[in-house]
Amino acid sequence: MNFKTRGFVSFTLTLSFIILSLSGIVLYIMPHGRVAYWINWKIAGLSKDNWDAVHTIIGFVFMLTAAVHFYLNWTAFMSYLKSKVQKGIQLKKELAVSVIFSGIIIVGTLWDIPPFSTLMDIGESIKESWGTDIERAPIPHAELMTLDNFIQ
Repeated sequence: MNFKTRGFVSFTLTLSFIILSLSGIVLYIMPHGRVAYWINWKIAGLSKDNWDAVHTIIGFVFMLTAAVHFYLNWTAFMSYLKSKVQKGIQLKKELAVSVIFSGIIIVGTLWDIPPFSTLMDIGESIKESWGTDIERAPIPHAELMTLDNFIQ
């Protein structure tokens, strides 16, 4: 039984996308650091720092695997591009709408325009809700201090 590199790359790309999506959702609802550390916040046994690390590392794995996937399929990709160039781009409207749509999302997000700002506000509300029923830390980042520093 031979090891199939293409299959490995495809499975890794798919799994890293799923994990990246899940960790992205967790980061979206995760409380701010000061609250997460003070209440020892965890989801599925993983802390804020654990989720940050998983998201970052899997993000790099996703990008690397996507690059390898592109490399392994370079011939098929170039053949596809050549045939499209020879025939002309058939989906000109779709390409234009896709570029405009992506631009609107980026500009709307950067300019803080609804519904993009609304989505961010919802995430902020969820983050803020984590620490409402517990006693707040007496000073910022008290959870990081030594006992001697804390009592001074």
